[in-house]
Amino acid sequence: MFVPKSNRVDDIKEIHDFIRDHSFGILVSNSAKQLEKDFSLSGTHIPFVLQTNQGKNGVLYAHLAKANPQWRTLENQQVMVIFSGPHAYISPTWYTNPPNVPTWNYTAVHGYGEVQLLDKSELLDNLNELTKTFEPSLLLNKETMPARYIDKLSAGIVGFKIKVSRWDAQMKLGQQRSEFDQIQIYKELQKAKDLDVNQLTSYMQKILKINFL
Repeated sequence: MFVPKSNRVDDIKEIHDFIRDHSFGILVSNSAKQLEKDFSLSGTHIPFVLQTNQGKNGVLYAHLAKANPQWRTLENQQVMVIFSGPHAYISPTWYTNPPNVPTWNYTAVHGYGEVQLLDKSELLDNLNELTKTFEPSLLLNKETMPARYIDKLSAGIVGFKIKVSRWDAQMKLGQQRSEFDQIQIYKELQKAKDLDVNQLTSYMQKILKINFL
């Protein structure tokens, strides 16, 4: 991902916090061997669990359906995972001095690393961690999620982990604009009723460190 210096985020804690907040990502890998081609990209939208205490940059855990052929070429492959955050259209009429053009402000993180498939025990641990992350009360709800049922369904999925070697993180929030323009953008975005747009303003408060009040 091309990341201008002014938009780049290098703080590992900020990146990890972003992944926790926007953990539904896109796994991108080369499926050429499975499809008997020289090169063929595959992408799957799936939730990830990030373990920040493993490795220098953390380790991502997830799983795919066995019916999805993408998993068959993942072992030991270098892959990319895309995490998208809030984004919004920015009108050129919001700036002080013309001429200007429309643009799009957004937040995104790309993670890169090598894949290792999980054994059954590791897969079950990962499924428990996934449940603990999104709805921990289900772990005690044996009627809705009995152990035998989970064990049966887990036979139809393949777990994997990605030891992250590098993060590319970008917060495009109008950093190249004047402080006055940034405040104008913030005020216009605050008028929106869209939750995603409102979330973008919270990143502006955090990253730009401007008193928007």
